[in-house]
Parts: sequence; C-alpha cells; structure tokens
Amino acid sequence: DAMAAADAEMLENLRSLGYIGNIDLEDTGGETAAAGKGEATITAYTNLAAVLLSAGDLEGAEQEIHKALEIVPGYDVALRQLFGVRDRQERLDDALVIADKLLATEGGDSPGFLARLARLYERTERRDEGIERFRAGVERGAWHQGVPLSRLLQSAGEIDGADRAAREVLARDPLNPPAMATVVQIAQLRKNLDGIRPLIDRALQTNPRSVMHLNWMAIVRESTGDVAGAETLLQQALEVDPDHGGSMANLGAFFGRHGKAEEAIPLLERALRIEPGNVEARVNLGTAFGRLGRLDEAIVQFEQVVEDGLEQPMVLHALAPAYGQRGNLRRAADWLQRSLEADPEQEAVRRMLEQLESSG
Repeated sequence: DAMAAADAEMLENLRSLGYIGNIDLEDTGGETAAAGKGEATITAYTNLAAVLLSAGDLEGAEQEIHKALEIVPGYDVALRQLFGVRDRQERLDDALVIADKLLATEGGDSPGFLARLARLYERTERRDEGIERFRAGVERGAWHQGVPLSRLLQSAGEIDGADRAAREVLARDPLNPPAMATVVQIAQLRKNLDGIRPLIDRALQTNPRSVMHLNWMAIVRESTGDVAGAETLLQQALEVDPDHGGSMANLGAFFGRHGKAEEAIPLLERALRIEPGNVEARVNLGTAFGRLGRLDEAIVQFEQVVEDGLEQPMVLHALAPAYGQRGNLRRAADWLQRSLEADPEQEAVRRMLEQLESSG
C-alpha cells in the first residue's frame, strides 16, 4: 500500500534527523566516548548529512556520515544513512554489507530501512537470499523482519507463506501498516475480505482513529454489501485527517463506483492539489471523468499517469475506450497493444484489439 510506505519513510526521516534511536555506549567504550564527543556532536553530523542527502549531495553527506561513524562505529542512524547513500549510488553489494551490520543492531528494526532493504533484494534479483535472511532473523526473535519477509514471499508468489508471516507480525503489533496491507491484498486476491475483519477490528480497538485501518475496514464493509457503512468509515477517516491523500482517493473511487462521479471529482482534484504525485487519485479522477463522458479530461489524467512511469494494464486499456469513443480507433488500438505488452495474458484485451484492427 502507498500510504504505508509513506508512513515508514516518515519514520525513517525522523530517525535520520536524530529524533529516534539511541547510541549504544557499550560499543564505543562507554561513557568516555560519549563524554569526549557528545551525543550532540554525532547528531549534528547526521543532521547535516540528512540535509545534504535531501539536496542530492551524496558525497558531502557521506563525509558527515563517516565523521559520525568515527565517533560511534555502530551508530544506527549513520549506518542507515550510509545504506541509503550506497543504494542511491547503485553500489548495491556494498549496501547489502552495511545492511548486515544494521540487522545486527536495534536500528535494524526501522520500518523504513527494512522496506528499502526488501526493495534492494528485489532489484538485485536476490529475492531468495533476502527471504532466507529475513526468515532467519524472525527465527532468532527479530519479529519485525516478518514485514519484509512477507513482502518478498508475496512477490515470489508464495502467498500462503506471505500471509502467515504478516499475521505473525500483527499478533505482536496489531497496528502494523505494511503487515496489514499485505493481509488485505491477499484477502482481496482470495476474495475473502470478510475473513480479516477480526484483525482490523483488533487494530481499531487499539486506535479507533487509525486512518489506514478505517480505510481498510471500509473496503471490508463494501465487499460484504454494506455500502452505507463503508462510506461512513471513509468519511470518518477524512474527519481524522482531512488532507490524507489515500482517504480522498478511496472515497473518490467509492463515489465513482456508486453513481456519484460528480461528487468524486472535486474531492479527487483536491487530493491532487495537495499531493500531485498521488497516482491512485489521478487514476480515479480519470475514471470519474470517463463515467461522465468527459473524455478529453479523462485522457489527460490517464496519460499523465503513463508519463509519470506507471504503465499498468488497467491504465493503458482505460485509454483505449476513451479514444475509441472519440472516434480515434488507431490511437485506441495503440493503447490496447501497449496494455498487452505489459500483460500478455489479457485475452479480453486481445479480442478487442483484433476487432479494432479488423474494423480498420
């Protein structure tokens, strides 16, 4: 889920700025090292590194990170920053070496770091290695590593294992967003959303104002035919956080599915003003325009999504009927062809393309 990733990244930023995370004085010679340099000095180095990283100055950031690591070689904040530098430099093997050091510390439990490490294993096509690494960590008691383990198992097609790993995390941390996101996605795949209601209920009992869990419970309610209950939950999520992009995108999509496209459009447009990169809101806005016959506006939204690099079949073949209804059959066929290139298993799209080509 996109919002879960954003929450994890926010936590990682707080850690990078020194607000979260402690120095292990036992690794530095105890109080002598702390007294000699002081925690403030180390934090100053990592704070400056964070600023330089935000500005894209990887070389300058690395210099500040190494200054912090000279004082405390195992300082988790600095190690996470160095991992990020190596990742952005595409020095992926070096990044994995740093990751090994982090996984042996409390700092290895950072949700942002674990999510980035899982992505790194995927990018280097070393998913199996990552699965074994995280599985071993869970068996040693590092239960937080069940989150990236479930992600890698899911991407490897091991759905049962992914579901088990995510549920084991939720047994310890009922509000864990990425673990719940995995469980929800698998329940959607299995068409058994009502089966996860107890997990979401437990989370909402812990925190009734959890925006993500209100959204997930709305999905469950809608799947069982409780349309009014789903809308109430989505509205409640927006009351908790009026600027939450995911909630606006979900409520906009809900309005579109239930004959309220006119109500969806201003909500989704506001979501995009607040968060221009909200792909879900942009796709839902294009869909709402399409439902109202505002084809030119629908095309603008869908093509923007493609320009931003998201070539999902659902977006690509949504463009085809929009162009087809405008009478531009050649352009419609082009988008259907691109959709097939992204996913060759779409027989319905293949038939549509054949019909278009034969009619042309």
